[in-house]
Amino acid sequence: PCFGFEEQPIAVATSAAAPSPSSGGYSGAEVTGVAPAGQPMSPEEVAEAAYKSLLSTLGPEYSARPELVRTPYRAAKAWREMTQGLRIEDPLEVAGKGIFDVPEARDLVAIRDMPLHSMCEHHLLPFSGIAHVAYIPDGKVLGLSKFPR
Repeated sequence: PCFGFEEQPIAVATSAAAPSPSSGGYSGAEVTGVAPAGQPMSPEEVAEAAYKSLLSTLGPEYSARPELVRTPYRAAKAWREMTQGLRIEDPLEVAGKGIFDVPEARDLVAIRDMPLHSMCEHHLLPFSGIAHVAYIPDGKVLGLSKFPR
C-alpha cells in the first residue's frame, strides 16, 4: 500500500481530440499505443494521451478549460526530460573522452555537493538533493564535468 491506498491495476482512458467546452473535456478509449487511424503511437503520443486521461479524472468542467488544452503536451515533454537518463544504454557513452589514464592516480577522489534531480519511481514525483561521490581511481580518472551527468 502507498499512502494507505491499496495498489490496484487501472485502465487508462484518453481521447485523441483536444478538449473543448462543447465536448465535455477529455474522455474516451483505453490508451493502447495505437492512434485512431490504426497507426502505432510514438512514446511521446502515448505519454500525451495518458496525461489527457489523467486530466479527465478531474471532471469535464475542469478538463475542458482552454488553459489546459496544451497541458498534456507540456506534461509529456517534461516527463521525457525527467526520464531521459533511463534511455542511456551505455553509461560510458556519457563519459565520452572524459576518462583519462593517470597511472600514478591511486588516492581517493571525492566530489562533493553535486546538485541531483531525479524522479521517485514509486510515486512518479520529482525530487532534488545533493550528491557526493568518492572512488579510488586505480590509474583511470574521470573528468570532473562528467560526474553530474
